[in-house]
Amino acid sequence: MTTIERIYNRFVYRDETRNMTIMMKQMHNSASYDASAHITISATSPDNNEIILFKARNGITSDTARKRISDRVERIVRGDEKQGDMGLQGIFGPASSIVTNDWFATINSACEDILNYYYSGRKSVNLYEIEDEDEEWRILGLLAEDINCIYGTPGSGKSYLSAIWGQAIQYGIDICGLRTMPGNVLYLDYETRASKMAKRFKRADAGLDITYNPSILPIEYRYCETALPQMEEALMEMLSACWRCRIHMDSNPNDVLVCEHPEDRVKFLIVDSLARACGGNPRDDDQVNQFFQTLRATDLPSLVVHHTNRQDEYYGSGYILANVRNLWRLRAAKEDGQPRLSLQLQQEKENDGAGTNQLGFLLEFDGDPIDPESVKLVPQNASLVPELRKHARLWQQLVWTLEETKQHRAKIDEMPSVLNMDKSRENTYRNYIWALRNNTGKYKNLADNIFVSADGEALVLKTNRGYESEQLDPEVAEQMEQMEQIQPEVNGHVPEEVIMEEVMQVIPGLADDTPRRVTL
Repeated sequence: MTTIERIYNRFVYRDETRNMTIMMKQMHNSASYDASAHITISATSPDNNEIILFKARNGITSDTARKRISDRVERIVRGDEKQGDMGLQGIFGPASSIVTNDWFATINSACEDILNYYYSGRKSVNLYEIEDEDEEWRILGLLAEDINCIYGTPGSGKSYLSAIWGQAIQYGIDICGLRTMPGNVLYLDYETRASKMAKRFKRADAGLDITYNPSILPIEYRYCETALPQMEEALMEMLSACWRCRIHMDSNPNDVLVCEHPEDRVKFLIVDSLARACGGNPRDDDQVNQFFQTLRATDLPSLVVHHTNRQDEYYGSGYILANVRNLWRLRAAKEDGQPRLSLQLQQEKENDGAGTNQLGFLLEFDGDPIDPESVKLVPQNASLVPELRKHARLWQQLVWTLEETKQHRAKIDEMPSVLNMDKSRENTYRNYIWALRNNTGKYKNLADNIFVSADGEALVLKTNRGYESEQLDPEVAEQMEQMEQIQPEVNGHVPEEVIMEEVMQVIPGLADDTPRRVTL
């Protein structure tokens, strides 16, 4: 009897009759469907020892490739009688099923079955029978339970953010009012020495008020030199057991690895950074796709740190954007003579909702300017930093500019010069005005915050001050303002606690026959 099981990206073919196993990992398929894999063939001896019969990378598609495997296994098992080599007959016995087996037929059958399993993909499921995930965010509104990516220029604070977020997840500490779901973190570092990272983590600990306790598992840090797809097997081994049990195995290599603390297994991955982790060339589509395939095979949420190119865009293949589910663009501004770094996170992609658009933070360094004692992350309104403000989306710049006016309104014709718009932004601005005047609903974020005055000459904010400037009916203005006030924002993020019942309390008429429309 034979069975096939998929464990992460490993395919295990078991022959219970012969008590043998064929495992294939690191499957690779060329454009001509000429597949190859790293193959391990093992058999259990009568005294329950595992004997490796074959371990190498080999083709698995053609008869020639399969014959090469079977010939090598037969030579190991049966030996060479002419040279007096009995192979493994002394262990298994001359008449055992391992020695007398038709190895070409076995290898041929295993390759076909595994390839069919591989090409058929995963089984179909009924989505309505799957339990909803308890949490969709590891850090609310910031890091999703999926593949996240943050990219920016060198020195913009990417690694410090990764360290702070990683420690916050490891110890379950909320970040700037954003709820954090705890879980053990594995930090795969391709860029920095362990000694330097140790200093960064100690500074982050000081800022988060964390005291190291040997009885509590710390974040697991590993410096890497091998591309992630090539270290897939080692990665899967790391994820199959908690760090405590793996440390025990390092000291007791003859023990059988059995994880006694499954709740302490890795729950979140951080990879710093993508270019080296994918093999050195993020412009290569194949390298990038293999990297994300390995990342998805872990079935864990992750944060990937990446860099910009000379055009100030993310560096590399378009498949980076295609594979990432939550993408943040990081910009930073230094203040002369001040030990802090203003940060702006612009959300460029979020697959499961409208997203938070923008978050602002401040990295505060305490102590010696060269060797600070601590680094702390605090919330900040990025619109207050001119160097960061100019990078925001045009609708956001319009809102900020109107907020700074006395009546929360400004002439439509004056805004291009106030914001120093280039031709591209002027075209976008004209589209904005047309959409607002005709109520197209095309630019939702814009329409939720701004409207065109009754005379058609000004932009007005949807605030009490803006409504007063238009002399709107007080009751209507109050209801509209209350609608905005029930959405408590945390740096631009509307918490999940905002629910429909609150809206019903603000506008009782919502339940009557009067047709209304409310969009949260």
